[in-house]
Amino acid sequence: MRRAPLLRRPFCVGRVARRRRLRDIVRNDVEVLHCRKQQHGEGHFDTLDEVPTHAITLTIPALLAAKRVLCIVPEARKAAAVEACLTQPVSEERPGSVLRTIDHAKLYLDPDSAARIA
Repeated sequence: MRRAPLLRRPFCVGRVARRRRLRDIVRNDVEVLHCRKQQHGEGHFDTLDEVPTHAITLTIPALLAAKRVLCIVPEARKAAAVEACLTQPVSEERPGSVLRTIDHAKLYLDPDSAARIA
């Protein structure tokens, strides 16, 4: 599956910092993208060479500081995470769940990613 040209820029943008505690996350970071084979294998890029080597990690405070947040979640492999973020308590284990605490966030799902929510 081919993605929009925006995803072919030198960086992958919008990864939420998952490996750190919410209260410890205070800024954005550029990190080495260790999941390049995964990105290629999932069809996001035609060749491994096209996959960016670095990603911008969007921290929770930076995410919450935006005037508007659009969270676009495609694909069936995200269905369990979507369900957890919408039905379980806001938690460090589910960084996306923090979007439930702000009024200026919109969640857009496709039928596959929404499959586990009623």
